[in-house]
Amino acid sequence: MLAVRIQAAQAAALRDPEKRAKLVEHGHRQYRDYLSRDDVRARNRDPEIRKRAGQAITQTRLADILPEHRAEYQRLVRQKGLSAAEARAVIADMPGSELRAARRAIADFNNRQHARADREREQLY
Repeated sequence: MLAVRIQAAQAAALRDPEKRAKLVEHGHRQYRDYLSRDDVRARNRDPEIRKRAGQAITQTRLADILPEHRAEYQRLVRQKGLSAAEARAVIADMPGSELRAARRAIADFNNRQHARADREREQLY
């Protein structure tokens, strides 16, 4: 719900040419002043940090799949050639996935409610 609002605000900022130019300039400054430093670049190439980053990305992308089912999901996608959507459907039918599906349905409902409230608030003005 908060993520949806943040994404909407970011999209609105990118549509405004002036704000977009400020964001681009900020990115260039970040790279020039910080990200291009040798110590930062070396730290980002460290295998331990890359491993943790990979785990964090996997955890985010597969948040709707229980940790004990993630290996099976990856096997379905990598070895069996299923699409991500097909593999998620197979995993959703596995025992123990009902709780996660219920949480996802509640989160989707809450996101729709917040989006509806935001639309109604915008229409008032």
